[in-house]
Amino acid sequence: MGSARSLVRSLRRGNVCGVCKEDFPSRSALFKHIKATGHAMLKPAEEAPKGRKKKR
Repeated sequence: MGSARSLVRSLRRGNVCGVCKEDFPSRSALFKHIKATGHAMLKPAEEAPKGRKKKR
């Protein structure tokens, strides 16, 4: 793993495995890792907006 600065940069880009926290230089490399290791994670579901629907 690299320095703290590179880790922060990669976290912002989203090129870090959510399971093992390994840093990857590209999204393609991250997806290859996920496919090879089975480290896929579910995203947390977003809540639907509450309130009334607008009438047309």
